[in-house]
Amino acid sequence: MTAKTVKSRPAATEVRRLTRLLQRWSAPPGDVDVETVPSGAPPLDAALADGGFRRGWLVEWLAAGRGAGAGALALLAAREACRTGGALVIVDRAGTFYPPALAAWGVDLSRTIVALPATDRDEAWAIDQALRCPHAAAVLAAPRRIDDRNFRRWQLAAETSGAMGLLLRPAAARSEPTWSAVRMQVTPQGTATGWEQAQSGWGRAERPPRGAMRDAEFSGGSRWSSPAAPTNDWPLRLELLRSRGPLRARTLHVQLDPRTGDCHETDPRRVVAQLAVGPARDQTA
Repeated sequence: MTAKTVKSRPAATEVRRLTRLLQRWSAPPGDVDVETVPSGAPPLDAALADGGFRRGWLVEWLAAGRGAGAGALALLAAREACRTGGALVIVDRAGTFYPPALAAWGVDLSRTIVALPATDRDEAWAIDQALRCPHAAAVLAAPRRIDDRNFRRWQLAAETSGAMGLLLRPAAARSEPTWSAVRMQVTPQGTATGWEQAQSGWGRAERPPRGAMRDAEFSGGSRWSSPAAPTNDWPLRLELLRSRGPLRARTLHVQLDPRTGDCHETDPRRVVAQLAVGPARDQTA
């Protein structure tokens, strides 16, 4: 009887194989073979074990204040989630959503639905119902507060329908418990450009007419003109606070092009040098 020869695997290969097995065993029911969607920020995808966000996940972006960049990154994720079909539902409690920003970044506004809840209770209900809809690819919202019961309901609703819940939160929520699969904090690394307040729609100073935003389809883009975007990239710092699976990096330094929505990694030393020089003269005029 001849003994069978077994070839040993390289250590790195074996570690990767075991890591994949552990991820499958630790994944919640129904989460193993779910489609992974790019986040819209390639450096973030490279840091996450799954290479992006899975459908049915809740994802949180924490921001210290307006203009922190969290809203822009969430819009990128919404665009990618809807790229292959499905509706984008925006639950806009503050009534500040600005449609031209999405159109400029390639989002199909004919498949964008905006809900305008009048109270926090209505907002929580709208988010829950949107996440339960099998035709919603992504639900984008910026709730001020989330109680544990609603948070858990949203997580279960998203997991069941496959919709992706994209939540913008204040930095103070960092100490609160979460049901999100991914939580990150976003910090701007340059001087405030004002772009997110004016163009992303989550901090617009002037409240648009409510009736103009009630329809699901925005024909012709919008009745409001899009403000001029800055000519320079937007440096941001991403700190990954929570993620399913091992992280390849916990802190990322990225730059976002506000004209195209392109996001790329940058050397933090370069950002420090830019801050030392200060903003360009034409932006301070």
